[in-house]
Amino acid sequence: MDTQAQPPSRAAVLGNQLLFLLTGIFDTVGRQLVKYNGAGEKSTLLLTLPTYLGMLCVALLPSFRAAYEADKNLWSRVDSRKIIGATLLDVTANVFSMVGLVLAGSGIFQVVYSSVVLFSAVLAYFILKRRLIREQWASLSLITVGLAFSARGGGGEDAVTVIFGIFVTLCGTFMYALNYVVNDMLLSKGPKIPSQRLCVWTGSFCTLYCLSYMSIYTFPNWRELVIDNMNASGGSAAMTFFLYILLILSAFGHNVAFFYLLANTGAVSTGVLQALRAVCVFAISSLLFCNVQSSQCYSFNKGVSTFLVVSGVLAYSLYTERARAAAAAAAAAAASPTLSPAAEPTLLKDFDTAVDSDSDDSAGMLSRSSSRGPRVPALHTARSREMQPMTD
Repeated sequence: MDTQAQPPSRAAVLGNQLLFLLTGIFDTVGRQLVKYNGAGEKSTLLLTLPTYLGMLCVALLPSFRAAYEADKNLWSRVDSRKIIGATLLDVTANVFSMVGLVLAGSGIFQVVYSSVVLFSAVLAYFILKRRLIREQWASLSLITVGLAFSARGGGGEDAVTVIFGIFVTLCGTFMYALNYVVNDMLLSKGPKIPSQRLCVWTGSFCTLYCLSYMSIYTFPNWRELVIDNMNASGGSAAMTFFLYILLILSAFGHNVAFFYLLANTGAVSTGVLQALRAVCVFAISSLLFCNVQSSQCYSFNKGVSTFLVVSGVLAYSLYTERARAAAAAAAAAAASPTLSPAAEPTLLKDFDTAVDSDSDDSAGMLSRSSSRGPRVPALHTARSREMQPMTD
């Protein structure tokens, strides 16, 4: 007797969406707390390591272990140089992003980081030759205007530092987007790599990179880089340790929720979650950190920037989903033997004006992981970093 897979329960979907949102918020706000506690000096990579330890924990999932047992020799069939190159780009993007967070502050950082969808779409257009419909270009333009307002949001004595932080964050975001596109281009022709397997590989290699650097620089200078800074900031070693544990667990939970949502929801719902994350981080940072760092305080320009970027992300997610659905419907109709001649021109026209069905990668960049094959987005995060169709 044929059995049909049961759809996920509404409670399960909502629970994972909430987990995805809350862990995404804490990932940014928690790192900011570590920095204010004196243990987040930029050169130590202590703000970068928790992301990859959390990705490593994905190996504890039963679904990962089952997939691994089913194909233990996958590594021998892939081009390891491509995987290593992708992980090097990922960790470099993460470092740039963490420096941007420290310099610009968590509120502005999260809004600027949302521009990953902009860079991903543009790079996919020029490198992968993926088409965008007019509404998608309009959405990307809205994000661009929002980013311009964010650059005008910094004021006071640290204005130059904030502007530089925005620039560094944009560099990191661009590298994340490039990582998605390069991996899509390089890995799509090889053996199919489950997203969880790629996530664990990335966590393993990037953890190794971080620990290698830290063993040479951070650990030998631990007192100067960490202890003295914590004492100067009035930070607590116990609180710092607790925050790091929470960051690792948060990264793990973010990936768990991401993989569930990847299988059960679409790009639009993920885009909404990413937009909510940006708004929540902006609001929380303004409330909690304004008295610590002036760039965290609310201003009109920052409010406008947040509104425009979030609106652009939401619109892009919506139109990408519609374009993908139109392309899929056109492809299915074209393949159907019952397709009427009269319907064919309309369907083909819809197909020509829609984004290529693979363009879900651009939408997926919102959360850093791809829903099909070896797409790069699986390299985050979630972010997140990050993100990936579903789209760190």
